[in-house]
Amino acid sequence: MAQEATANEQKKFKVPRIPGDIMIYPMIVGLLLNTFCPQVFEIGGFFTAACRGGSNVIVAAILLFVGAGISFKSTPGAIKTGIVVLIPKLVVAAALGLGVAYFFNDNFLGLSSVSIIGGITFCNMALYTGIMGEFGDESEQGAVGILFFTAGPAVTMIILGVSGLANIPIGTIIGSILPLVIGMVLG
Repeated sequence: MAQEATANEQKKFKVPRIPGDIMIYPMIVGLLLNTFCPQVFEIGGFFTAACRGGSNVIVAAILLFVGAGISFKSTPGAIKTGIVVLIPKLVVAAALGLGVAYFFNDNFLGLSSVSIIGGITFCNMALYTGIMGEFGDESEQGAVGILFFTAGPAVTMIILGVSGLANIPIGTIIGSILPLVIGMVLG
């Protein structure tokens, strides 16, 4: 009997586990579908909006689903976790990016201050949400709402604008933050 169970287990196809697989496998499926039969994504409504350049739709949906999975009791912990992750990341990004701009003439091994600040402050929220959904507690899952502020170019624009390295109009900064705020309120 034990030999039959072992033989059946060997016949089953198992998808290999790799870091970030919760994102990589669906992305590969989406890539293949969009390449070989793109009409699948043209069914209309929310699905088409999300698949065709609807990053704001996806942000709002992720925030809605994450919010549905946590309780009000975990909100203080989520805020604390989000701030503890966010503040050091922003400080390091600003220090390194502005240091490169001022001390290395905005070029350190081919990297500019914009690329350094943008690279450090960016957060892959889908990967974070997937990992925290599987391994994190409610406060870590809820921190996604605060961490979403680093999902776009707004933080990089604010750091560069405040430091004087770039002349970015306040309307542009508000326009890049507003969809995130609306997504958080609606979520």
